[in-house]
Amino acid sequence: MKNKITSFKFISISSLIAIICFSPILFAQSQSSIYDILESQQNFIEFGLGYEYSDNIYKTESLTTSGSEKKASLAFGYHSEQKTNKYSLNYRANYTDYGVRKLQNDSYWAGKANITQQLFSKNLILDLKHLRHRYLLNDNLVALPSNQGNRDLISITPIWRIPYSKRAGFELSYGYQNISFSDDKRQKSTRNSANIAWFNALNKSSFLRFRNTLLTVKFPFFKTSYDQINSSLLYKRLTRNGEYILTAGYSQVDLQNHNSSGMNYGFTYQKKFDSQNLAISFTRKLTDSSAGLEVNINNDGDYNFALTRLLWRKRAEIIYRYEFSSQFKLANTLVAFNDTEKAIRSISSTSNLNNISQQGISNRLSWTINHKLTANAEISVIHSDLINGGDKRNWDLKLRSKYKIANRLYISFLAHYLDEKNNQIKRHYNEWQYSTQITYRY
Repeated sequence: MKNKITSFKFISISSLIAIICFSPILFAQSQSSIYDILESQQNFIEFGLGYEYSDNIYKTESLTTSGSEKKASLAFGYHSEQKTNKYSLNYRANYTDYGVRKLQNDSYWAGKANITQQLFSKNLILDLKHLRHRYLLNDNLVALPSNQGNRDLISITPIWRIPYSKRAGFELSYGYQNISFSDDKRQKSTRNSANIAWFNALNKSSFLRFRNTLLTVKFPFFKTSYDQINSSLLYKRLTRNGEYILTAGYSQVDLQNHNSSGMNYGFTYQKKFDSQNLAISFTRKLTDSSAGLEVNINNDGDYNFALTRLLWRKRAEIIYRYEFSSQFKLANTLVAFNDTEKAIRSISSTSNLNNISQQGISNRLSWTINHKLTANAEISVIHSDLINGGDKRNWDLKLRSKYKIANRLYISFLAHYLDEKNNQIKRHYNEWQYSTQITYRY
């Protein structure tokens, strides 16, 4: 089998060198996240000070204790899209001062950046990405600061394009990615990839790409690595108010003299109607627990890092937003997803290969009462399989209002109900949080 994959690498690389080609500016960045349809594209700097009261601040099932928290936040967003250069940055820092014992003050920041910058000529481009989000260290424990960590993904990709016509050409790129975890060195990984692609803009609205990638992934903690070969065909079409992307391909991995292979695919559809937005996505990918799918800050499907594993990830999601009328200024947003992880090989010493999955649905109703006052109500439920058996269910209800005091000064109120039931350890807790915050946005 070792000789087989070595031969496959040689044939793939040889054939790729013969068919490399150019990518038009339209596809300077990789395909956008389905969640971009909901994200703000405003440029802003925001400062916030808040106070929160909880009737179960330790998130315990019995002997509950009430307490309060003082909070401060700083956030900024910047978006710019030119003919060749694109910039998108969204970051938020939070600090919490707990007014009770046993809970240490908490500070963290999260966000993401996507930068595409032309270098010296329009055919030499540097693509930079960063993603940071929080995760549970132990999915059997509650979401207190002592059970949360941060994951950082940083990627640097120089791209060289060699056009041979106005609509097609060669593209060569090298990718470096570093993934680190604040509380789990076992999951740290580095990735180096060589990419060769052929691109053709069929017309002003349709695009075709064939790409082969040779990827090497290293896990420093385990002193091990694996090689992966990906071949994929992408077709993208722009419509008047949206787009759709189809991808299909083949992945093969060589890990510890064990070969795994199979089909990968993806489908993304985004459409904006007069009063509606719709986004649908299906993905199947051969990856590992360190990288995951890298979709979103708040919900990217990477919900467990207890084990280091090679796996197939499948994810389906839908976002639907409907604006009732301009007169009432009511909008309803529905988000649903299903995420399945099928492990095929253990990278760590443990051999737990249990399949796990997560499903969730949320619905948010937003109301702009007038130019100063807005309100919304959101309810969500998430069901998660746990890595060692059993499952848990999380209910979440938020009632929020926001009032504009002055031109850039706001005050907001929030009532937040949380309910978690863990069937593995037979625990069930609930909590009410009441908070207010003053925000200045420039």
